[in-house]
Amino acid sequence: MKELSRLSGASITIHRSDTRYRVKTGERWLHYPGQPPAFDWNLPFFRRIPVHETIEDGQVLRVMAGLQVLHTPGHTPGSVRLHLPEHGVLFTGDMLLANGRRFRRPVYFPGIDLEDYRAQWIS
Repeated sequence: MKELSRLSGASITIHRSDTRYRVKTGERWLHYPGQPPAFDWNLPFFRRIPVHETIEDGQVLRVMAGLQVLHTPGHTPGSVRLHLPEHGVLFTGDMLLANGRRFRRPVYFPGIDLEDYRAQWIS
């Protein structure tokens, strides 16, 4: 991510609630309750990344005629969707996954507030 940002000039923007993940080491990220040590091989690949800006729920970004930030915690505490209400467009990221036949919810990650995760499907 850092190299992509450097080469492209793109800024890295995350929701305020995810800042704790970018400043912790990969080891902290991977060791959720019940996470097997078999995942430790990934640790060398987790790096801190520079974040140029944090965003908040309801904020309107100055791109694409004003993308509205919708904070939908659950996949991570800072999961967001980006909405263009005047065009009826919603960028969901990995909110909806397809297995080739139907859409399904993304995997719930241990360590994420389960009520927040469930609430994003009700609204």
